[in-house]
Amino acid sequence: VQTGVDTTGSPFVAFKFNGTAATSLQQFSAQNIGKPMAIVLDNKVQSVAVIRDTLPGSGQITTRSVADRDQIYNVLKYGSLPVSFDVQSSRSVSPTLGTASINSSQIAGIVGLLAVAIFMLVYYRLPGLLADVALLIYTLISFALYRAIPITLTLAGIAGFILSIGLAVDANVLIFSRIKDELRHGLPLATAVERGFDHAWPSIRDANASTLITSLILYYFGSSFGVSIIKGFALTLALGILLSLFTAVVITRTFLRSVVATGRFRDPWLFAIERSQPVTGTTQPLSEV
Repeated sequence: VQTGVDTTGSPFVAFKFNGTAATSLQQFSAQNIGKPMAIVLDNKVQSVAVIRDTLPGSGQITTRSVADRDQIYNVLKYGSLPVSFDVQSSRSVSPTLGTASINSSQIAGIVGLLAVAIFMLVYYRLPGLLADVALLIYTLISFALYRAIPITLTLAGIAGFILSIGLAVDANVLIFSRIKDELRHGLPLATAVERGFDHAWPSIRDANASTLITSLILYYFGSSFGVSIIKGFALTLALGILLSLFTAVVITRTFLRSVVATGRFRDPWLFAIERSQPVTGTTQPLSEV
């Protein structure tokens, strides 16, 4: 919708329709040349103009005064809002700015992922290495789901993904800390692994459940008010929570059980405890836990 003044000095409003609306306007105007056409909004006639010619998807309404022109312009441009808008300032932003922001966020996510992986490896050693592999699997599954659903990775979506990585690491930290405590109490390695997971599970479950509920609430409000940026954040966060539970409780646990079953990893250093505290094998049956 645009305004202007024609060669005779009369103010006018120019408009253009797209798609099926343009086709409908052309057909209607061709059948009603010389007849009046009303602009109706909220069941009220806002203006009446006479059709002078066939309108091929666009047209021009000539008015008697600038005030009438502006009134029609506001109706066509802004709908039922009973106020007019004045442009105070405008600014053009290059589309490369958004691309640069996305690229920077992706780099930040990769750096954060590497930092977390290094921390887990240094602090928890063998369990940390297994957690890093599980975290890599988590990342691959996440991106596969983003493509399959599909989910567009906006800045908010990337933030939700990075936050979900933190939750996945938090679950592993709780599990490995419990395993270390059980080993310090002299339990066999297999028993310590099972007890570590069992004792850490209530905390992991409650923390992730509360965060999942929060993400669902955010998604609901984002959908209700049409705020897509909140929806993107909530969706990636909720999906990340479910995947982090799967990787921490299923994949990491399977890796640890497989390592324990080999009977080759009994050095206390591998589990980040003092060498004076030996790590025994699997002599204690799991049924006694």
